[in-house]
Amino acid sequence: MKSIRELLKSNPFSSFFKKTDPAIKNYITKKRVKSIPLIVTFKHPLNENLETRLKRTGFKVKHHFQFLNGVSGKISTSRFESLCSIIEIKKLYLDSKAYLMGKTEGNAVIGTSVGKAVSLSGKGVCVAFIDSGVYPHPDLTRPKNRIVAFKDFVNGLEGPYDDNGHGTACIGAAFGCSAEGKFRALAYDSTIICAKAFNSLAIGSYSDILAAMQWIYSLKDKYNIKIIVLPFGTSCTHH
Repeated sequence: MKSIRELLKSNPFSSFFKKTDPAIKNYITKKRVKSIPLIVTFKHPLNENLETRLKRTGFKVKHHFQFLNGVSGKISTSRFESLCSIIEIKKLYLDSKAYLMGKTEGNAVIGTSVGKAVSLSGKGVCVAFIDSGVYPHPDLTRPKNRIVAFKDFVNGLEGPYDDNGHGTACIGAAFGCSAEGKFRALAYDSTIICAKAFNSLAIGSYSDILAAMQWIYSLKDKYNIKIIVLPFGTSCTHH
């Protein structure tokens, strides 16, 4: 049997692997990896039988995406051909990386000074963030805790935290309010939902971001989410 690298270098790639994101070919040939992080979509809804066949190829499922009719996970490079042979698969995408935009240095100031003429408050509106997390700073939790939901898609920890600072800085700038009211952002009375999909180095996987989006969508009616903030980007150098 040909090795996966031999298959990728040969002409059949364009036909046998036509449902495969070209970025996967580049990822395998350039980085010489032992496993491939993937996002897999299917032609039909994923059922128990299909998921069992998927796992038999050695694919380790990380997330299920109902809104995409797909999953994410990893498979060893040597078993990639077996995965591609599942005819129910619609498309295979590389689960690549995204990066938070902007840097935070030193101590971030929560909120900003505003004039008395400003009447905006954000009351009744919930804003969702996909970021590095949020620290439960007093300016976000007093006199009432406005962080109404938090989920960690990176480390699986309970309770809000931020090991990078980016999320706290962004949320504080837009929604912070000091207890005495001297400093406050324009949306100081909004409630906040934060999905941590980026690690301490400000790097996040596409699959964690998609899982965060799915989680936020499931809460939109419960918390009246009107805005979602996505302060990140990615590069296309692997294509």
